[in-house]
Amino acid sequence: MIDKMKCACVLSLAMLMGITASCGNVPLPARDVKAGDNSGDKSILPIVDPSPVSLPWTVSLAAEENSWTSVAWSPELHLFVAVAETGVRRVMTSPDGLTWTARRAPEANEWYSVAWSPELHLFVAVAADGLNQVMTSPDGITWASCSAGVEKSQWYSVIWSPELHMFVAVSISGVNQAMSSSDGITWTTHQVSGTKGWFSVTWSPESRLFVAVGTVGLNRTMTSSDGINWTLSSS
Repeated sequence: MIDKMKCACVLSLAMLMGITASCGNVPLPARDVKAGDNSGDKSILPIVDPSPVSLPWTVSLAAEENSWTSVAWSPELHLFVAVAETGVRRVMTSPDGLTWTARRAPEANEWYSVAWSPELHLFVAVAADGLNQVMTSPDGITWASCSAGVEKSQWYSVIWSPELHMFVAVSISGVNQAMSSSDGITWTTHQVSGTKGWFSVTWSPESRLFVAVGTVGLNRTMTSSDGINWTLSSS
């Protein structure tokens, strides 16, 4: 049905323009063109398929065979940084996404998420376990542990809001399942109603809104305009 509709549209356009069109391998005749109407022009009008074009992916080797969980890009450093939940060296960096170099994290935690702050010139990663569950790096290579204000929990996702100048992280467990930081080093935890297993959080500059999604519970989404006060919403 869609192909027939395409052909009908192209045929109508061709008749109006006085040219010959094609629908796939089937030529569609042009209308009779009167003198003075560029009657000699019998060009072919091809159909352009509006379907999205699938671009090929290039598979490349990671620096180590770890369970890589998250990757972030720094335009300022022209650098990708990825973190892992397993392995000896649980950070890797790449300037092109193809060639990677393994880096050592300060602790062998299950690192689940990493984000970049252009304003602070800082990478921040959060972990689901360990003594210090936050680490930071100004270059993606050298990392430092942070524990100030970080509640022991399974932190699964972190995001940066340039507009609020704030990192926000969410957790799948614990009493306070959200935390925020203006510098990536000192954190404040925030209580969220219910136990929802918050798995991922993102920031919308246009809506000026954080949105997090969870894995359990009746309402598995929540929103916040400041990263501190959260409202449950229907999924």
